Amino acid sequence: MKIVISSATNSDAAVIHDLMIKAFMEYKNETPPSSALDETVQSISDALGKGEKALIAFEKSKPVGMVRFKLKNEGLNFHRLSVIPEKQGQGIAKKILIALEDYANEVGLSTILCKVRMTVQKNLQ
Repeated sequence: MKIVISSATNSDAAVIHDLMIKAFMEYKNETPPSSALDETVQSISDALGKGEKALIAFEKSKPVGMVRFKLKNEGLNFHRLSVIPEKQGQGIAKKILIALEDYANEVGLSTILCKVRMTVQKNLQ
Protein backbone atom coordinates (compact mmCIF):
# COMPACT_ATOMS: atom_id res chain seq x y z
CA MET A 1 0.00 0.00 0.00
CA LYS A 2 1.53 3.29 -1.11
CA ILE A 3 0.51 6.26 1.01
CA VAL A 4 1.18 9.80 -0.20
CA ILE A 5 1.01 12.55 2.42
CA SER A 6 0.39 16.13 1.32
CA SER A 7 0.03 19.47 3.04
CA ALA A 8 -3.57 20.64 3.13
CA THR A 9 -4.89 24.01 2.05
CA ASN A 10 -7.98 25.90 3.13
CA SER A 11 -9.85 24.35 0.19
CA ASP A 12 -9.35 20.92 1.81
CA ALA A 13 -11.54 21.75 4.83
CA ALA A 14 -14.41 19.52 3.64
CA VAL A 15 -12.06 16.56 3.09
CA ILE A 16 -10.47 17.08 6.51
CA HIS A 17 -13.92 17.27 8.13
CA ASP A 18 -15.14 14.11 6.39
CA LEU A 19 -12.08 12.10 7.45
CA MET A 20 -12.29 13.38 11.02
CA ILE A 21 -16.01 12.65 11.43
CA LYS A 22 -15.62 9.12 10.05
CA ALA A 23 -12.71 8.42 12.40
CA PHE A 24 -14.21 10.01 15.52
CA MET A 25 -17.73 8.61 15.13
CA GLU A 26 -16.71 5.67 17.34
CA TYR A 27 -16.57 8.14 20.26
CA LYS A 28 -20.09 9.55 19.86
CA ASN A 29 -21.41 7.55 22.83
CA GLU A 30 -18.41 8.17 25.09
CA THR A 31 -18.70 10.32 28.19
CA PRO A 32 -17.99 12.99 27.27
CA PRO A 33 -18.33 12.51 23.50
CA SER A 34 -15.46 13.79 21.41
CA SER A 35 -15.66 17.49 20.65
CA ALA A 36 -14.37 16.61 17.17
CA LEU A 37 -17.94 15.61 16.32
CA ASP A 38 -19.11 19.18 16.97
CA GLU A 39 -16.74 20.68 14.42
CA THR A 40 -17.95 21.83 11.02
CA VAL A 41 -16.36 22.39 7.62
CA GLN A 42 -16.58 26.10 8.41
CA SER A 43 -14.86 25.78 11.80
CA ILE A 44 -12.02 23.83 10.18
CA SER A 45 -11.78 26.35 7.35
CA ASP A 46 -11.65 29.15 9.91
CA ALA A 47 -8.90 27.36 11.86
CA LEU A 48 -6.86 26.85 8.68
CA GLY A 49 -7.36 30.52 7.87
CA LYS A 50 -5.93 31.44 11.28
CA GLY A 51 -2.72 29.50 10.80
CA GLU A 52 -3.63 25.93 11.70
CA LYS A 53 -2.08 23.39 9.34
CA ALA A 54 -2.98 19.87 8.27
CA LEU A 55 -1.54 16.88 6.45
CA ILE A 56 -3.73 14.52 4.44
CA ALA A 57 -2.80 10.90 3.64
CA PHE A 58 -3.90 9.50 0.29
CA GLU A 59 -4.03 5.94 -0.96
CA LYS A 60 -4.47 5.76 -4.74
CA SER A 61 -5.60 9.43 -4.71
CA LYS A 62 -8.31 8.67 -2.13
CA PRO A 63 -8.02 10.49 1.23
CA VAL A 64 -7.70 7.96 4.06
CA GLY A 65 -6.31 9.95 6.98
CA MET A 66 -5.22 13.32 8.27
CA VAL A 67 -3.79 15.27 11.16
CA ARG A 68 -4.24 18.90 12.17
CA PHE A 69 -1.54 20.88 13.93
CA LYS A 70 -0.30 24.25 15.10
CA LEU A 71 3.19 25.62 15.40
CA LYS A 72 3.79 27.15 18.81
CA ASN A 73 6.81 28.36 20.76
CA GLU A 74 7.02 25.10 22.70
CA GLY A 75 6.84 23.02 19.52
CA LEU A 76 4.44 21.46 17.06
CA ASN A 77 1.11 20.63 18.72
CA PHE A 78 -1.05 18.12 16.82
CA HIS A 79 -4.64 17.02 17.28
CA ARG A 80 -7.49 15.15 15.60
CA LEU A 81 -5.23 12.47 14.11
CA SER A 82 -7.73 10.54 12.01
CA VAL A 83 -7.73 7.41 9.86
CA ILE A 84 -10.98 6.19 8.34
CA PRO A 85 -12.23 3.05 10.13
CA GLU A 86 -11.76 0.64 7.23
CA LYS A 87 -8.07 1.62 6.98
CA GLN A 88 -7.21 1.63 10.69
CA GLY A 89 -4.57 -0.84 11.85
CA GLN A 90 -2.61 -0.63 8.58
CA GLY A 91 0.11 1.75 9.73
CA ILE A 92 -1.34 4.89 8.14
CA ALA A 93 -1.34 6.88 11.40
CA LYS A 94 2.32 5.97 11.89
CA LYS A 95 3.13 7.24 8.40
CA ILE A 96 1.25 10.47 9.13
CA LEU A 97 3.21 10.91 12.37
CA ILE A 98 6.51 10.32 10.55
CA ALA A 99 5.51 13.00 8.02
CA LEU A 100 4.61 15.29 10.92
CA GLU A 101 8.00 14.67 12.49
CA ASP A 102 9.69 15.42 9.16
CA TYR A 103 7.70 18.68 8.94
CA ALA A 104 8.74 19.67 12.46
CA ASN A 105 12.38 19.02 11.58
CA GLU A 106 12.06 21.09 8.39
CA VAL A 107 10.78 24.11 10.33
CA GLY A 108 13.35 23.69 13.11
CA LEU A 109 11.10 22.41 15.90
CA SER A 110 12.42 19.62 18.12
CA THR A 111 9.28 19.03 20.20
CA ILE A 112 5.96 17.48 19.15
CA LEU A 113 3.03 17.58 21.56
CA CYS A 114 -0.38 15.92 21.53
CA LYS A 115 -3.39 15.77 23.81
CA VAL A 116 -5.41 12.53 23.61
CA ARG A 117 -8.32 10.82 25.29
CA MET A 118 -6.39 8.69 27.77
CA THR A 119 -9.24 6.23 28.31
CA VAL A 120 -8.65 4.86 24.79
CA GLN A 121 -5.69 2.50 24.95
CA LYS A 122 -4.80 2.75 21.24
CA ASN A 123 -4.41 6.53 21.64
CA LEU A 124 -1.66 5.99 24.19
CA GLN A 125 0.22 3.57 21.96
